Amino acid sequence: RFVLVRERTTDETLSVPALSREAQRFYLEGPLTSPAVKDAIRKVQERYTALQAFETEHAEVAGQLRIIVEDQARLRANIDRVPKESEVYKRYLIKFDTQETQIEKLQAQFKEKEKVMKQKQSEYGNYLEGVNVD
Repeated sequence: RFVLVRERTTDETLSVPALSREAQRFYLEGPLTSPAVKDAIRKVQERYTALQAFETEHAEVAGQLRIIVEDQARLRANIDRVPKESEVYKRYLIKFDTQETQIEKLQAQFKEKEKVMKQKQSEYGNYLEGVNVD
């Protein structure tokens, strides 16, 4: 009796970001996936998760900014309607001034986060292009 074992070497190209979570888990938990490939998949997942978290922060700042700007439209309309000598008018002006300061801070945060987000997106894209596991 003679036992013959055949092995076949294949190359496979994976686009980790395009893989579903289930497919990623399949490769991470699979016994045939090399440690280097598993490590690369984990690193891509980590970078992607960090990028998503930063994009969420960016969107939150944009949302806060939008809410204040919308409220300022309401304040402007109210300021035009109430007598300038009234307490309500003074209160509206104080709130309007406070919101202007908030807007300036949020705009600065938004611009900074947008700059960093674009940098992180570029770094993530460059990392993906450079990943090559043999």
